[in-house]
Amino acid sequence: DAFHNLDLDTDVEIDLADVELEEYATRIRNELRKHLDEKLKEERKKNNLDSLSSSSSLSFEYSTLSLVKSIVENQNSISAIQGTLRMSGLFASRSSSTKNKKHHQSRYINFQND
Repeated sequence: DAFHNLDLDTDVEIDLADVELEEYATRIRNELRKHLDEKLKEERKKNNLDSLSSSSSLSFEYSTLSLVKSIVENQNSISAIQGTLRMSGLFASRSSSTKNKKHHQSRYINFQND
C-alpha cells in the first residue's frame, strides 16, 4: 500500500523526449524497411513468385520476411527501436551536466562499412 501513500509533486515537469534518439530510431527503421524490401524481392525472384501467388506456395523465408516487414511498417516500431537502443546503453539518458557540455561523446554508430 506504499504506492498509494506516495506524495507526488504535480509541479515537476519531466521531459521524456529525446529528439536524437527518435531521429536515430527512425533512420534505423527506414534502413530496415529498405533491407527487407530488397530481401523480399530476392526471395520472390529466387522462387519465381509473382504478386498473385497463393500463400500456400510461399517459402518459409518469404513468409518470415513478410511478417517482419509488416511489424517494421507499423509506426510503433520506432518506439520499440528506441527502447532497444536505450536498453542496450547506446542511448542511455544523458544527465543535464552532459547535455550542457560542448564536447561530449558521440551517441551515434556509423552504419557505413568504412
